[in-house]
Amino acid sequence: MEVCRFYNALAVKKQNFLLCILSLLFSSIIFAQAQTTTAPAPYISDYAKVIDAYVFKQYNELLGQIELNNKLRIEAVIMPDFKNDPPEKVVNYFIEQLSNRQPAPQYSALFIVSLKENYASIHPSTNMEAFYPPAVQDEIIGKVKKEMQGKDYQRVLKEGIGGIVYYFEKNSKNITPKRTLKDLIMDNLILLGLAALFAVVLAVSRRKPQA
Repeated sequence: MEVCRFYNALAVKKQNFLLCILSLLFSSIIFAQAQTTTAPAPYISDYAKVIDAYVFKQYNELLGQIELNNKLRIEAVIMPDFKNDPPEKVVNYFIEQLSNRQPAPQYSALFIVSLKENYASIHPSTNMEAFYPPAVQDEIIGKVKKEMQGKDYQRVLKEGIGGIVYYFEKNSKNITPKRTLKDLIMDNLILLGLAALFAVVLAVSRRKPQA
């Protein structure tokens, strides 16, 4: 009788311990998923104050989904002017900001406009420069500048961002997705969680009935 009680108590303690481990593992999985689905913001910097608040919100949400689903971070900057700074200096500043984002995007592109100078350009990350040869960039920027002349700044965003996304999707179909460290951690957490669940089930099934 005492031996049976001892084994029963031991089995309960073992079961509780395994359940605790399982709970911690699944908490880690949920936390990792939350980290994965949290996209940094903002994607649009409207220094010229020409974008409608509703459009601004919609595009930020859209670009967040694009980054989440396609690992592509696009940032759009609309400036009233360059304030007598060389365009290259301003562009390089925003490129550096984009490249320093955390978590680091797998793919990225900067779309920048300065209204006074009638300036527009796109700057893809080096791993997708081939998607945007000069002819493609000229096509996108040509459409952007047409809307700039008409002062339709909502469509300026549409043409710039839309062009970047279109050629990314067109060319990225042949790319093998790069697995990140976070992906590997998630895989291992799931496997560990399943292993712990199996161990709990096994421990419960082996538990001796009380005498």
